[in-house]
Amino acid sequence: MTTDVMVEGNRVWTARMRARIAGALYVLSVATAIMGEFVIPGRMGLADVVIPVGCYAAAMLLLFGIFAPVNRRASIGVLVFGLACLGLQAARWHPGGMNVAMVAHAFYCLLLGSLMLRARFLPRWLGAAMMLAVVIGEALPMLWLLTLGVNERRWMEQAEAGGRR
Repeated sequence: MTTDVMVEGNRVWTARMRARIAGALYVLSVATAIMGEFVIPGRMGLADVVIPVGCYAAAMLLLFGIFAPVNRRASIGVLVFGLACLGLQAARWHPGGMNVAMVAHAFYCLLLGSLMLRARFLPRWLGAAMMLAVVIGEALPMLWLLTLGVNERRWMEQAEAGGRR
């Protein structure tokens, strides 16, 4: 296995493919969460938690692999923090009526946005948008990943040079 591809069985997963899958999982997660929360509240049962949380967790794992070449330690931190946020969201922990997971998610967006800012394989404005931690700011980078993926050549350069940090 090299730094530019992930091999599983006979399949080769490029960084662009992983980015697009992460974007698709994000869109599925948000769409399912919106359905469960606003369109058909209470009718999806356990699926209104399991599907969005599961899809977002899978997207986070893919994002870890994509952004590890930028800074591996920071990518691990973003992943662990993001998964903890998802755990809070799945538990629906709201002490004093405050949605702690949403507050923590804003910090997750700041951390992931800082990695995106330092990535040479994405436009810098996507990182800045992610750091805004609003729906549009978070959606733009994920829709970019879904439709365009990452710049493969620059991802490989950063994976070779920056993966040692």
